[in-house]
Amino acid sequence: NNVSGAAIMFSKRINMEQNIFENNRGYRAFGMFFQTVEDSIVENNLFFNNSIGINSDLSRGNIFRKNTIVQNDIGMEVLGSNWDDVIYENSFIDNLQQVLVNEITINDQWYYGNRGNYWSDYSGIDIEKDGTGDTEHHSGSAFDFFMYKYPHFRLFVESPTAKMLQTVDKMFPVIERAEVVDPFPLLEDLNSRAFLEGMETETSKKAGMITFLVSLVVVLLSIRLLVRLSTRFGR
Repeated sequence: NNVSGAAIMFSKRINMEQNIFENNRGYRAFGMFFQTVEDSIVENNLFFNNSIGINSDLSRGNIFRKNTIVQNDIGMEVLGSNWDDVIYENSFIDNLQQVLVNEITINDQWYYGNRGNYWSDYSGIDIEKDGTGDTEHHSGSAFDFFMYKYPHFRLFVESPTAKMLQTVDKMFPVIERAEVVDPFPLLEDLNSRAFLEGMETETSKKAGMITFLVSLVVVLLSIRLLVRLSTRFGR
């Protein structure tokens, strides 16, 4: 329940294991804030119901593995100033936006060997039965792109329009944008069971829907007010 569960800055060789970062909310609030960090390991942690689960900036040579990143507004924000990080065997589950990146060319690696990450929104299959999907996972839809360019679009993240735009974008991708490509998406979530048993895990989706409904009411009231004002002063 903080603005930032942990702020790790200007550090080297930090190990963060078996922590729970939960309910850190507010404008630019983070479960964990990583800035100018090198050669560190973030492993077996839970990031649950934060505004941003993990934010990483100006960092290099770090390993993020076997973390459970669930129902945050943004699961993981990785800026283009990072390089040589390795991100694998993490579970990205039902975040409103799984990953946010701001550069088309990303210098981090989202797999190790033939092991990528588990994505709850991955719809591929595993014909070879080796535990990894047969097609790449692309995280970063057209709606995600618009949310990055125009942050107020986030108010409509659970709306039918957003779902329609995401569906159309999968069939006809026409917008060049920053995205994360995981060539070896995992088909099984191996991390979350120990953390999530008995926990209420609908908070972020409920918050997103409530935000959408509130914003819709505000827009409708604003339109009604503008119509009344224009009618009154138009005379």
